[in-house]
Amino acid sequence: MRSVDIHLSSARFGESLGDMRRWLDHNNCAPAIFETASAIPGTVSVHVEFREDEDAEAFEQAFAAETEAAG
Repeated sequence: MRSVDIHLSSARFGESLGDMRRWLDHNNCAPAIFETASAIPGTVSVHVEFREDEDAEAFEQAFAAETEAAG
C-alpha cells in the first residue's frame, strides 16, 4: 500500500476535491483511505492510501500542481 499527501489551498478546497473525485471515478480507482485535515492556516491536508502503487503514482502526478499552488 502506498500513500500520497497533498496540501490544498483552502480557497480551492471544494473544487480540488471535485477534481479528485472525477479523477478517481474516471480511472476506476477506489482508495483504501481518503482523509482530510486542517493544516497550516489557509491550507487543507489530504492523505490518500492506495492498494496499487501505480494508482498512487498516477494520482500524485495528477495533483502535484495542487500542492505547489498551496505552498
